[in-house]
Amino acid sequence: APSVGSMGFDVAIAFVWFWRCGAPAAAELALEALPRAVPLIAVTDDLHWRRDAKTQFCNMSEAIKRREVAVYRRAALTLTITAEDAHELRAQLPKLRLGVLPYALDGTPPPGAARGWGERGGVLYVGSGHHANRRAVRWLLRGVWPKVRKAAGGANLTLTLVGSERWAAEAKEAAAGADDIVCHGAVDDLEPYVARARVVVAPAVVASGLSTKTFLALRHGVPLVTTPLGLRGLFAARTAGAIAVGKTADPFADAVVALHSNRTRWEAQRAAARGHAERHLGPAPLRRALRGALAGVVDG
Repeated sequence: APSVGSMGFDVAIAFVWFWRCGAPAAAELALEALPRAVPLIAVTDDLHWRRDAKTQFCNMSEAIKRREVAVYRRAALTLTITAEDAHELRAQLPKLRLGVLPYALDGTPPPGAARGWGERGGVLYVGSGHHANRRAVRWLLRGVWPKVRKAAGGANLTLTLVGSERWAAEAKEAAAGADDIVCHGAVDDLEPYVARARVVVAPAVVASGLSTKTFLALRHGVPLVTTPLGLRGLFAARTAGAIAVGKTADPFADAVVALHSNRTRWEAQRAAARGHAERHLGPAPLRRALRGALAGVVDG
């Protein structure tokens, strides 16, 4: 089989992805295999050294930073998926050639997205096994949910948590004896859970990358409550009315109860979120950014 270096590419695009800790990132492998004459566009979904420093996921943030920065310096162009990450990189590496490749939603809503307020009930949290989500689950169960119970004034709200066995055991222990918290851990299909939920909660605790939970809620047409860090990648300055935000436990809990109990508010936020997604998070902005990046590297 021909080697990558002999295949005559005009430009290569590779992902900078350090979620497997010591394993080589695709961009590192590409830089080894490609001739120097072939420009590389490095696409990163996160500042991996920064996330690791805050969460100890790999517990090797300094080593990751050296490797990650080496890729960015060798690349003809580095694309982040949030403007916030681009700003952070520019502050650390001012000579770096940078762009933003915005995260885009699939244009086809899933079947359950059409369900209205009366066909839904309960609050849903979805999270992978990443350490940051363990912290988010703890905050949700210990800091937020007791306040939701109090603010609900006797209304029956149920919190369902799905996504990973890594935090499920801890969550079940924290929720022991509570009949309004259901923890499923890992599931084969998220669709039935999202289709039934009236509100999605996505507390984000790490200032890096973006929270895919927020995009899950937007794609499925479920009103969302998040923290300020959950707005990364969402063009935060333009989200007024589209996403409810609570910086601390009290306003977060109040927003959950208000959305769950007030149909008018729920429908207004849902409509605003759909409009925001169509304007800023569809395929068109992504295509424009990618075309511009390719043209800039190939032509200049």
